[in-house]
Amino acid sequence: MYAAIRNHFERWLFQLRGPEPGVVVLLQRRVFILPTRQGLMFAAMLLLMLTGSINYNLSLGFILTFLLGSMGITTIIHTFRNLANLRVAGGRARAVFAGDTAHFIVHLENAGDMPRYAINLTHDKRDWTTVDIPARTTVATAAGVPVSATDVSALVGILFIIFLFFKIKKRYLGGSPSPNSGSPLWSYR
Repeated sequence: MYAAIRNHFERWLFQLRGPEPGVVVLLQRRVFILPTRQGLMFAAMLLLMLTGSINYNLSLGFILTFLLGSMGITTIIHTFRNLANLRVAGGRARAVFAGDTAHFIVHLENAGDMPRYAINLTHDKRDWTTVDIPARTTVATAAGVPVSATDVSALVGILFIIFLFFKIKKRYLGGSPSPNSGSPLWSYR
């Protein structure tokens, strides 16, 4: 029950519709600034500082707490402005072998008047590519994704299963009937 409600909420919030063809524009509904572990620790520290300032009636503690809190909110606003109205388009990728790194070309277009700084592209939150985009320009960058042998073997296994399915279908069901033949889909022998 909890998982179903959570999936429905995430589908509504993030508007999950699958991959989109063409250019994706990061509008207001597509930019989500979620806290990292350090951000959560910063919020907990601010809450402790506020509690201590209230408990001991410290005027300078209030000033420091609200100053740091406003700096955190300003950082969130600047991060949002850095990502809003950015256009993202996919490019071509070369064929790779198992164990190599696949480099996917991503085109980032800044149609606005202000430059975009430190745009990070990542797939696993460990290795990322950082790009600065000047005003009114398009930058092409490559994001590397390692291809393991298990990914390739899984793909080969899926293709083998599809091949067997069509071979069994052709042998035992006589192939697919034509729409005008009038014969049923399943023929019993």
